[in-house]
Amino acid sequence: MSAVWFVFAAFVPTAICIYPFQNTSLPWNDRVDDLVNRLTVDEIVGQLSHGGLSPKAGPTPPIDRLGIKPYSWNTECLGGDSEAGNATSFPPITNYSMVNRTYRYFEGVPLYPFGYGLSFSAFAYNGITLNQSIHVGDNLTVSVTVKNLGPYDGDEVTQAYLQWLNASVLTPHLQLVGFERNSLRVGEQRQVQFTVTSSQMAVYVEDKGFIVEPGPMRIYVGGQQPNQETHMDSNVLQGNFTIVGQSKLIGQYI
Repeated sequence: MSAVWFVFAAFVPTAICIYPFQNTSLPWNDRVDDLVNRLTVDEIVGQLSHGGLSPKAGPTPPIDRLGIKPYSWNTECLGGDSEAGNATSFPPITNYSMVNRTYRYFEGVPLYPFGYGLSFSAFAYNGITLNQSIHVGDNLTVSVTVKNLGPYDGDEVTQAYLQWLNASVLTPHLQLVGFERNSLRVGEQRQVQFTVTSSQMAVYVEDKGFIVEPGPMRIYVGGQQPNQETHMDSNVLQGNFTIVGQSKLIGQYI
């Protein structure tokens, strides 16, 4: 623990994440800005010893503080159960498709979407600019202005997401295509710019490869994942553009 004291001596704001396997005494906890506790030993044992490993095991106990509901490995995890709650609503383990997997294809409501968290300040976005149309194979440049409206200096991670509006194949609901962290003083504003490459706009067509298709597209820029029930107060901007021209193959597996 001597390293902790060196951090305290430097008066650096400190957050400590504890993985407690027993009752923990922290004589220096009054010097810690944030103290985060993860699973306790009882919770770990409960998760490992249940979950339908045998007919008598029964479902795992819930962990209310983390939003985890009871689930069973032989039903929700192996068989898939979309009604089981946020923590277990995923397809069967033998299903290799991307449907309902990861933030890109998930149909449910994630507990913590990208960008969700706490900040000591508040940020707002305005002035999104982008070309209304680009040719197949060209990159797209999009820019926004972010401003610190809160009472404290702070960092903001601006994120850009792409959405296909009329692709010929299954595409992600959202695709993260860029992010950038900026430190902003109180009242300071800054322009943030992203370049979305043509390869990021491509879709995979079976037996052909990665193809950039003409059609309407949408891009979101802000401090969090757009269109989420669980969200921060900052806004997310969006802009539409159209890819024009003929479909173009840009890469394929060999």
